[in-house]
Amino acid sequence: MVGRSTVNERTKEFYQQRQEATNTQNSPDEIRANHVGWNSTESQLHGFEAATNLSWINWSEVNSLLDVGCGYGNLSEFSIQKRQYQGTYLGIDIVPEFIDKARKLYDRQSGTRFLVGNFLELDWNQQKFDLVISLGGLSVNQDYPDPCGLKSLEYAQKFIELTARLAIAGISLYFPNADHIDPANRKPRMAYHQPSEIESIVRRACGSRCQDITFLSFPSPDNVKTVAQIQL
Repeated sequence: MVGRSTVNERTKEFYQQRQEATNTQNSPDEIRANHVGWNSTESQLHGFEAATNLSWINWSEVNSLLDVGCGYGNLSEFSIQKRQYQGTYLGIDIVPEFIDKARKLYDRQSGTRFLVGNFLELDWNQQKFDLVISLGGLSVNQDYPDPCGLKSLEYAQKFIELTARLAIAGISLYFPNADHIDPANRKPRMAYHQPSEIESIVRRACGSRCQDITFLSFPSPDNVKTVAQIQL
């Protein structure tokens, strides 16, 4: 079983490593994208597009959005500018430095707020959100230094169960797709999941509420970067 303190440590170590590997000569936007796990701002925008282009969602009717593993909170700006989103946005991240910067960047946006914390540890009470989006929650290998395995899958199950409890109309979950990468090329700190594993967990967690699951890999259909779009 994965301990909560271990999850905190491994996640922070993962993103610390990303920051240390970032080219400081890049533009500020590029640096922020690299810090939170994206190869480039272009890749980040592809991820935002995949996570928010939900065929069954009318964004004018969405009132609340939860962004788990929000990083610097760039999804809040994207949703407003590209989806004309006018509801509330709550971003949560386990890395305090990310939230400090997110607040400086976006706290003046109406209805936007940020929290520091472990998603699984917070007391959500009876809170609900029209949409729950996570573009970073399932990317960290909880089995490290061993290859991604049982602990990562156990964490994914708990993570998805909670998103299912909180979401009303839909969920978007980013994960590195194990079916689209050779084991020899996998990065040791990253968690890789098979779409079939994710679908099985989602259907158990959502039960009859799950109307459809679509797996979208980007920027090409065979890319390791994948979003599960879950219609409730």
